[in-house]
Amino acid sequence: MSVKLARHMTAFPTPPSGSPSSLPPEGFSVGSALVGSGPDAISLLLVDEHQMFTEALSRLLASEADLVPQASVSSISEAVVECSTRPPDVVLVDLRVRDMDGVAGIKAIRRASPRSAVVVVTDFGDTKAITSAVQAGARGYVVKTRPVDELVAVIRQAAVGEMGLTAADVPTVIGRLQVARQCESEARRTFERLTAREGQILVLLAYGRSTSETAAELHISPLTVRSHVKSILAKLGVHSKLEAVSYALRNGLVETDRSA
Repeated sequence: MSVKLARHMTAFPTPPSGSPSSLPPEGFSVGSALVGSGPDAISLLLVDEHQMFTEALSRLLASEADLVPQASVSSISEAVVECSTRPPDVVLVDLRVRDMDGVAGIKAIRRASPRSAVVVVTDFGDTKAITSAVQAGARGYVVKTRPVDELVAVIRQAAVGEMGLTAADVPTVIGRLQVARQCESEARRTFERLTAREGQILVLLAYGRSTSETAAELHISPLTVRSHVKSILAKLGVHSKLEAVSYALRNGLVETDRSA
């Protein structure tokens, strides 16, 4: 696991101006024999532990002339490999996959294939989960109890850079994102008060380094490290090294990369 300073904060994806229509391309019709043959066909990767579900959903989506399921996998690690070798236009992913939690899974897929849009297809649809998914980079969210036609519409929206959420969820999700942005902004301003050396020490603390290990790595004395830590705690308004690390991780000021 490597730990590094975050260079930017997660932002709400903004639909590009002039995005093409989310309707099927002209000339396509449901059940057409031209499935996936047009230049605007949308390739899909399904990520879900339940094989029966993915097989049934693949068949349903394949009946749409512009949708082409290219593969189904049951884990995020398999999805990352697939995205690295054959990046799909849209990835449909459940938030409950055995090898990684939903938010981490979305981020891993986005790292493997930035051009692929991620649409969450899952069992629960509370606004907190939706907000977390959107913050992680998802471009759509559909609960499994919704009609397939709704999922198809969201897939088409995501494929052209639009955000696919139900009208009822949009106000609450946007409100939560605005609050999160304000908190991130305040945390960033606080973090910017740290010196470059204090930032380095905070990263090493997040990595689990002891005072003596930090001193050796930075070629300074343990006493100097303790002095910097005292300053870090005062500037962040916390009382312990654990609180400082927790504050930095919680606000996205320090990133951890478990794949390294």
